[in-house]
Amino acid sequence: MTNEEFQKLVLEKLTGLEQGQSKLGEGQVKLEQRQAKLEERQGKLEEGQVKLEQRQAKLEERQGKLEEGQVKLEQRQVKLEERQVKLEKRIDEVESTLTAKIDALDAKVERYGQSQQDDIKGLLTVMDKKLDRISEIQTIQGESINILALRQLQTESELAALKKAL
Repeated sequence: MTNEEFQKLVLEKLTGLEQGQSKLGEGQVKLEQRQAKLEERQGKLEEGQVKLEQRQAKLEERQGKLEEGQVKLEQRQVKLEERQVKLEKRIDEVESTLTAKIDALDAKVERYGQSQQDDIKGLLTVMDKKLDRISEIQTIQGESINILALRQLQTESELAALKKAL
């Protein structure tokens, strides 16, 4: 190989190396651009992750508040159920008391009604006896019609007064 051929070969190789180096430089620039875009994307993703974490924290806080509210509602429900049991018990007591009082009133009304009937029977018996006595007296004494009329009016007024009284 001659010197010229050798120089030519070296020049070709150097040119190839320069072209390769140029391509490598271009590749490196593209890689750096890609890396910059990836870093930018990573920054955005990290921002998104921070926002998501903040939202998650807020959601967890809201969930905590909702759970507290649920616990409070459950406690209120238990208290309401306890009050309902107490009220039902009081209603049962009142019902049994009212039933006993109604039964007692029914018994009193029955006794009063029977007493009224007995009193009326007694009065009617007394009136019958009085009427019988009046008739006997009228028959025995043979009083005049005026006296009989007066006594009859008197008896009728007593009878009317007694009926009114009853």
